Amino acid sequence: MDGNNGNIKNGQSTAVIDELVADVITGRPHDFTVGGTTYYLWPMTLAKSMLLQPYIERLGLGTAKVHGSGGVLRMITDQVRERRAECAIVLSILTMENTRAAFYDYVSRKQRSDFFGLELADGDLAQLLASALMCSYVQRLSEHFGMNRERERLAAALRTKEKTRNSLTFCGVSVFGSFVAPLLEMGFSFEEIVFERSYELLHLMLMDKPVSLWLSDDELAEAGGSVGALIDGDSGDADQQLMAYFSSKGVSVIDADVGPTETNKEKKV
Repeated sequence: MDGNNGNIKNGQSTAVIDELVADVITGRPHDFTVGGTTYYLWPMTLAKSMLLQPYIERLGLGTAKVHGSGGVLRMITDQVRERRAECAIVLSILTMENTRAAFYDYVSRKQRSDFFGLELADGDLAQLLASALMCSYVQRLSEHFGMNRERERLAAALRTKEKTRNSLTFCGVSVFGSFVAPLLEMGFSFEEIVFERSYELLHLMLMDKPVSLWLSDDELAEAGGSVGALIDGDSGDADQQLMAYFSSKGVSVIDADVGPTETNKEKKV
C-alpha cells in the first residue's frame, strides 16, 4: 500500500494554514492505493458521520482523540486484530464519495469492505483509519482565526441581553435547529448539508458567520470588557480602525475606486 493518506503538519505557519483552509473549502480527498487500485478518503459529511457512529461506538473509538495520535493508532491496531471485518466496513464508508447515490450504493460499499479486509495488512488498515479519524481541522483553524474568542464575546453579549430581558432564545437544541436549519437559511441545499459538503466546512462557516447584536447603552455598560474592543462608527478614523482589525485577523484589505470622485470609495475585504 502506498499513497498520500493525509499526514497533517503540526506547524501553524501561514503556508500550513493556507493549505488547511484550501483542503476544507475544496473538500480535497487524500488518496491511497491497494492492489493497483486508487481509493480516496473523502471528507466527513453529516450523513457519513451518522452512518459511522454505531461502528465508532462498538469499536470504542469515540474518545480516541484524547489519547493522541500514537494512542489512537495503538487502539485501532488492537481493534483491527479483533474486529477486522468491522474496521474494513469503516474504511469502506470513509472511501465513499460524498453524494446521495454513493451513500445508498450498498453493493459497492460491500465490495470495497470485502476487498480491504482481504488485501490490507493489519498495520496498513489501522494507519488509514487513524489518519482519517484523526484528521480534524476545526479546532486548529478556529484557534488560529480566533473564532472561539469571537463566539465567547457573542455569548457574553447574549447573556447581558437575557439579564435585561430584552432578548429571549428558544429552541436550537438539536442537530435540526442548531445545524441544519441555520445552514438552510444561509442558502445551502439539504443535499449539500447532508450528503455533499464536509461537516468541517459547514461547522466552520456556522462558527464564523457574522452576527450583529444591538445593545442599549446600559447593556453595553453591563457587558463591559467581556465583548472586547468596540469601533465607534461615528469616529473620523472608524474606517482605519476597521481595516486595522481585519488586518490583525490576516485578511487583506484592498481599496477599490467605485465612483467618479476621490471620496466615493468602498473598502473591499
